Amino acid sequence: VKQQFVMGIPSLPGYYSNVLQRKYWSTSFRFSRGRVIKDIGGALIRQPTMFGYGPDIETAKKLFVAENPRLKWLNRYGALMDVYWIAIWLFYGYWGLLLLIIVLYRLYRFGKDLAREGHADEDLVLGRVLQILIVMASISSIAVAAFSYHGFSFYPSLVAGMSIARLRAVRADAV
Repeated sequence: VKQQFVMGIPSLPGYYSNVLQRKYWSTSFRFSRGRVIKDIGGALIRQPTMFGYGPDIETAKKLFVAENPRLKWLNRYGALMDVYWIAIWLFYGYWGLLLLIIVLYRLYRFGKDLAREGHADEDLVLGRVLQILIVMASISSIAVAAFSYHGFSFYPSLVAGMSIARLRAVRADAV
């Protein structure tokens, strides 16, 4: 995939337009995240595990490859956590993935409720910021482990805690 440069700096439109090219997707599905989604995600669908293979990356990969010998390449693949949703599914199974989705949904609802029930403009802003952070982190974690990246995960956690505390105070004042 050809990279476009402007004065030695990658061009953002050129960088993002690569995603729209067929060569990018064929390379991705042979060597990168797409391969993890296709092969490992497909194997997890065909051979479901309710509780996963445990949180240790190397142990989970070895146990999974023992049940799926054609996926031996996974033992050499070092970026499994880059495909966050598949990694969570592999580590914790259907129940763990379902629990994570429920927690994210509940946090989103807290933000929505705070924006709706809050009395001050700050409540609206805080609620909307929480909603936006949850949606952005959920979508971006398809490509990057946003929830486990410490530099990013601090902000949704901070805003979630502030939103929940403020919503409880708003609801206590309403009683």
